[in-house]
Amino acid sequence: MAQHPRAPSVAPSKPTDQSATALVANLHAAARAGDAVRVQRLLAAGVPVDVVDAQGNSALLLATDGHRTAAAQALIAAGANVNLKNRQHDSAYLLASARGYTDIVRLTLAADADLRSVNRFGGTALIP
Repeated sequence: MAQHPRAPSVAPSKPTDQSATALVANLHAAARAGDAVRVQRLLAAGVPVDVVDAQGNSALLLATDGHRTAAAQALIAAGANVNLKNRQHDSAYLLASARGYTDIVRLTLAADADLRSVNRFGGTALIP
């Protein structure tokens, strides 16, 4: 996988209309299921990579939560922000570290994970 530049530090987006909401739901479902091909198709159709659900989870966080490496890799390659945190203050980097998903940790590190970020308990990724 080619290394991409650090994702810009921008606020995550939320869908505003019904068709956009359906596309985002499809992206999140594809990420959760680990369907990297569908993830890539939806991103190519214009679904924003860092759009979040009601809990603040991006598609990358959902893929990471399920240890769906191929989907996580596709999202990171498309520019997903590996430092974007949900309402639990988990980022893909922190969550993968806590769960021992070293494959996804490596992907997030290659995408410029913030080594100083902390979880809701104030711990870094090295603690888990």
